[in-house]
Formats: sequence, structure tokens, C-alpha cells
Amino acid sequence: MLQLLCHLTTLSSMEANTKGRLKKMSFISIRVNSLSGNHLATTGDVPNGRKDSAIVAMGNFVLMYGGEPLVGSEPWDPNFYLLNINNRQWIRVRMEGSIPRERSGHSAVTIGGVMYIWGGQCSGHYFKEILAFNTSNCK
Repeated sequence: MLQLLCHLTTLSSMEANTKGRLKKMSFISIRVNSLSGNHLATTGDVPNGRKDSAIVAMGNFVLMYGGEPLVGSEPWDPNFYLLNINNRQWIRVRMEGSIPRERSGHSAVTIGGVMYIWGGQCSGHYFKEILAFNTSNCK
């Protein structure tokens, strides 16, 4: 059976709870042959809902970076998040050194364990740079 893991940000017209915070991100598994899907429950450091983030697959992991908050009062999140597909647990990657500025609308690919990120924007400032996030340095 062929399955495809798709990124789904919970929008529902900016649905918020009583504290004004958006729902956490969720994933859905879609069976291509029957076009049916199931939500995948995840645990750990589940990222807040966002739009225009970049998400890439790396083996049994999904790496997510960036995205604009769905509520203007929410802060931008500069962290990388790693989802282990086997146990469905999110991990917020702790970074050292020069941390890139948060962004949305950027592009990303992975080659040989490195996530390359191009462009994006934050509050009307457009980036024309390429970033490399090397997962082999993760502990």
C-alpha cells in the first residue's frame, strides 16, 4: 500500500482557543490508492500553527522550518523542528552559534543530510540568501 505523508496546518478561519492561541500543527496520512486519510497524533515539542513554512523529508524524519504565525500577536518562531515518523514525536532542535532570522515563504530541499533553505521574508524584508542546516551536527 502506497502512503503519502502530507503537511496540514490547522487554519479553520484562524480558529483559536479561549487564550487566543492557535491549535498546534497536525499531520494527516493519505492513502493515494483510495484517497482516504487519517490524522496522525503527534507528541513532544509540537510547533504552533503557521503558514508558508518549509517542510522536507529526510529518511524517517520530517524537518520543518519557519512560517508566519497565524495570529499577529504570536511571535515568529526561529526554531527548526524534527518529526520522527516512527514514534510521531516532535523535537525542537536546539541551535548554537548564529541563528538565522525567522522567515516565511521560503523554499527548501535536502541533499545528503543537509537542508538547504532559499529566500523567504519577514515583515516585508525579503531575503536573498541560502542557508544550510546540517543534520549530522545534531546530537
